[in-house]
Amino acid sequence: MAPGRRDQVHPRYDMELRVSVQTGTGVILKGQTLNLSNNGVGVAIPRRVALGTIVAVTLHLRRGYLWLPGIVVWNDEAPLAGALGCLHGIQFRTCQRGTFAVDIFTTEHVLAE
Repeated sequence: MAPGRRDQVHPRYDMELRVSVQTGTGVILKGQTLNLSNNGVGVAIPRRVALGTIVAVTLHLRRGYLWLPGIVVWNDEAPLAGALGCLHGIQFRTCQRGTFAVDIFTTEHVLAE
């Protein structure tokens, strides 16, 4: 089990989950998460979404879905070579309390074994 990274206010947990990111115009981009914290998620999706864009993030979990509203706070300038696509940081509109990120990390990894 990888420990949470503590280089930010909220520890980030490296985690690969299927994710859908829906923009305000209704475009749905499917990709994968890179990491998750109580405050946001790092994702790789097929194309670049502008900074400040309000999005709806759907995490595809083993036992269902989790929908969270967010805003794009960083992105890369160009798509990466290969299958990952463009990297984005999405901050959740409200900070999740308690052990949100670690609970998902633990549940998804325990169920995978």
